[in-house]
Amino acid sequence: MMNAKQCRMARAGLRWKLAEVADKAGVSTNTVARFEAGNEANKATIRVIEAVFEREGYSFGEGRVEWSEQSDPVPVRDRKRRGGAADQNRHISQSTVPDR
Repeated sequence: MMNAKQCRMARAGLRWKLAEVADKAGVSTNTVARFEAGNEANKATIRVIEAVFEREGYSFGEGRVEWSEQSDPVPVRDRKRRGGAADQNRHISQSTVPDR
């Protein structure tokens, strides 16, 4: 199951605001913010938020967030700056994202 840091990482990778995640998950913005801040959340709520990211191609493992080659969370306008097509299969470890 996804943890708070992984949620922040996936949201940052998609460049989504809290409200976008909340809207797609059908939960309140405050719920997403509290979860990302490390507060306890209902397991069903976490699964719903996790499913939003999984539909975008993300998968969550122990201590990491990955996304598939088929999904490209970097907007087209930013691909050249971020490494283009060669950068489509990325892996982020939690140590690369600050806590807040």
